[in-house]
Amino acid sequence: MSVEVRPVQSRAERRAFVRFPWNIYPGRYPAWVPPLLSEERKRIDPKKNPFFEHGAVQLFLGYQGGKLAGRIAAIENRLHNEFHGDNVGFFGMFESVEDADVAAALLDRAAEWVRGRGLDRLRGGEGSARVQGHRQGLPRRTPRAARAEILPLGDRYERERPKDEPLQRRSGADPPAV
Repeated sequence: MSVEVRPVQSRAERRAFVRFPWNIYPGRYPAWVPPLLSEERKRIDPKKNPFFEHGAVQLFLGYQGGKLAGRIAAIENRLHNEFHGDNVGFFGMFESVEDADVAAALLDRAAEWVRGRGLDRLRGGEGSARVQGHRQGLPRRTPRAARAEILPLGDRYERERPKDEPLQRRSGADPPAV
């Protein structure tokens, strides 16, 4: 089934973006603690989040067979790039149904947006800390395996991983030990 990824433009699409995690986590992951909707809305609102004074974010929704199947935020953090001498874009707020085609289409679209802004790398997997704008590093609670850097923005992505981490799919829903 084909996947269509579209930028979030309307109020209804913003609402769907914020509420998407409720489509996949409740019932499947009993330990999931949902974020506060009001905080999620503030996080992506340029009028309420100071991150947007030095950064840009494009939200995307992925659809498979006409049904909402994923979300991702493509992020440019100009202060990060200036301070670190980087030319990197970020992705965050990345959630998808368990389908590799949906996940790949979302990442491809984020990479396309980042590339269109003149950036040459895509880094992400650390949730929405980049959109929050108050931290330059990874939150402590983020599992090591959740951090990813995708280099370069080419035809294929390869996740950077610690040398001691085997390249294999983990079984079960539990996150890896840190």
